[in-house]
This record gives sequence, structure tokens and C-alpha cells, in this order.
Amino acid sequence: MIITDVQAFKVVLPLAQPLHLGPLKIDKRDYAFVRIRTADGKQGTGFGFNRDGLVPEAVVRHLKSLLLGEEVLHTERLWESMYRATRFHGRRGLLMRAISAVDIALWDLKGQYAGLPLWQLLGGYAAEVPAYVAGGYYRADADTDTLRREYADYREQGYRGAKIMVGGATLAEDVRRVAAAREGIGEELPLMVDFNGALSSAKQALAAMEAFAPYQPAFVEEPFLMDNRVALRGFCDRTNVPVAVGEDESGRWAFRELIGDGLVDVLRHDATLVGGISEWIKVTMTGLSHEVPFYPHWFPEVHIHLAAAFPQGWGVELIPASSGIMGFDKLLDNPVEMEAGVARAPEEPGLGLRWKEEALEKWAVI
Repeated sequence: MIITDVQAFKVVLPLAQPLHLGPLKIDKRDYAFVRIRTADGKQGTGFGFNRDGLVPEAVVRHLKSLLLGEEVLHTERLWESMYRATRFHGRRGLLMRAISAVDIALWDLKGQYAGLPLWQLLGGYAAEVPAYVAGGYYRADADTDTLRREYADYREQGYRGAKIMVGGATLAEDVRRVAAAREGIGEELPLMVDFNGALSSAKQALAAMEAFAPYQPAFVEEPFLMDNRVALRGFCDRTNVPVAVGEDESGRWAFRELIGDGLVDVLRHDATLVGGISEWIKVTMTGLSHEVPFYPHWFPEVHIHLAAAFPQGWGVELIPASSGIMGFDKLLDNPVEMEAGVARAPEEPGLGLRWKEEALEKWAVI
């Protein structure tokens, strides 16, 4: 079970049509991959967003030497070693993405050696979890009629609820968009709104939520950038809408502050950024000790295991392959899919993913 090789590369997938996430324009998807191999021939794969960064380079330059010759099963010791060795280069962001990808690959291997899928190895709470959908992205052809049909389709397909992007247009336009989504999905299913950090003050967020109130948002996600704790605190103190944050935050210490100060009602932490599966578990346990439920941010290929392992999870977030927004499905023979409102956790050991090696080679950038 000794590590003999660590490889890292990125995969760049062009999007057929650009989209907007609040102020961000996205015309491609840029993923970082880590492959860890052992002396007896097993291979674990970790991944996450590269975001035009240098995540693969960070793995090779700063982490690889700490891993070679080490025991795969010693994930806690290896995590501590990686975190301490890179603390002067950045305790969040790029370096934590690199640590996260490595840690996910190590847990993939751990599950393979145990002969168990990760969700069973970690806790085995439920083999099926509710499936929610993220949509309503800003696109040139997405008028209110298009949005209404999109969310009606989500209802008909059986999703347990849906999210819509806001914050990338005027408030008046966003109100029309949220109204169309609510009309499409119906009154009985939860509809969430996601600002993707577009706002800068509590007053802005409070005004927006007052305007959205007739459409009964189930939660509001990431109204501000995570560094803007002043605005988040002011908003949380005065809103009745549950606040979901965490997809852009890293490390247990930041979440200790968020949870302890009552600044989060739904945890959205992402194993590909928070510090891998090892750190995701620590954040989840902190949340559960405060009765804060979790709803992991996208990347269902890893989060299906985590959502299925522990109690008080909302479920898993999916983005349909047909939307062309992520492209990750092009890399897998068995992407996570919804059926009758649920996603079923894999039965294969580890992450249980079957990669399309030819697709990885086609779009890989070494």
C-alpha cells in the first residue's frame, strides 16, 4: 500500500455557449486531476476545479515529495504533513485545492483496499439520497419563457427541488427570473437562489430577499464573498431566510467561526476545496454538533458518497449533462444520475468511478 507515483494534470473542456455566474463569464471548464499509484498496481483519482490556476503544478512541486514512499492508509498524517509544509504558500485557495485533490485520491485508494464504496466505509447512512438540480444560469437565449420551461422540466423529471442563479442582472430582472422559475417548478417544491458572491452589503441582500419573498426561497446561497463577514453577519441577524454558505471556504478553522457565530444555516462545503474528504468530514461533524445540516456543493461524483454517509444531509446537487454547463460527464462512463427523485450511491470500491481514459487524454493539458 506504499505510494510509488503521483501525477497531476489539468483537463480543459470548452463550452459550446458561454455562461455567467454573477459577474463571472465562463467559456470553458478547467479541471485539475491527481493520480496516485501504489506498489501493488492500484490507482486512486482525485479532482476539482483548476480555475485557470496552477493546481497540478502545486501538487507536483509542493506535495509529491511528501507522498512518495508513504502508506496510503495514513490519510490524517499525510494531510497534516501537506498542510504544514505549504502553510507559507497559502492556507486556502490554490494550495488547498491541491491538497484536496490528493486527499480525494487517497480516499479513493482507501476504499479500494477496504473493498468498500466510500459511503459505506465512512458511515453508510443511506444508499439513496434526494437529488436536487442547479440551473437558471445566465445565457444569451435564456429569457423568462425559457426559464419557465426549464423549471417545469425539472419538476416533471422528478427532482426534489431546484436552484437558480441570481445577482448577475438588475434586481428587477432577477425578480422576473425567480418568478418564472417558481411558476415552472410549482409551489410545492423548494426553490433556492444563489448569488455566487455578487452582493457587497447586508442592505442589498435584505432588499433582494424582500423582493424574492413572494416566491418563497428555501435558502439564499453565497450572497457575499466569504471574506465579507461583516455583511454576512448583518444579513444573518436580520433575515428569516436560511443562509447557505461554504463552497468557496477552506479549512475547519474558518467553518468553526461560521458555525459558532451562527453565520450558516446550511453547510455547502466542497470536498474539492475545503481540504479533501478528510477535512470535509471534520467540518460536517462540527456542523452536526450544532444541528446545522449540510448540502454539498456540486461534484456529485465525490459528494454522493459523503451525502450518503452521514445524517442531516439535504442530498446531492446535480447539473444535467444536457445543459452543457460542466462537461464532466464527458470524462466518465458512470456519472451520477437522478432517478425518481434520488441519486443512488455507487457499489464499487472507493469512489467507484469508471473514467473514459481516451477522453482524459484528449482534453488533458500536462
